[in-house]
Amino acid sequence: MATQEKCGVKRHAPPPLSKRILDSELGLVSLVLVAAYYAGAPWARQWLWLSYGYGNDVFGKGRQDICFVVYWVVAFTFLRAVLMNISCTTASTG
Repeated sequence: MATQEKCGVKRHAPPPLSKRILDSELGLVSLVLVAAYYAGAPWARQWLWLSYGYGNDVFGKGRQDICFVVYWVVAFTFLRAVLMNISCTTASTG
């Protein structure tokens, strides 16, 4: 990654378009699933919540939990990317 130095602060070149598109797609996936859940789509619940609840704070495990894990991996990856971009932007602007 190319760097530029201005006022004693090294600034990196903006990320390539493919990385910016990937970050926006991760956010779009999260947004679509949450919107579908609130719109009442029955399939969206398995992506956002554990599927096998048996009582108060008691859960089993099964195949549909893969959806839950995949969704939250994507959501936290997107959140991490956004927070890293914000922290890098605020650190470079000083």
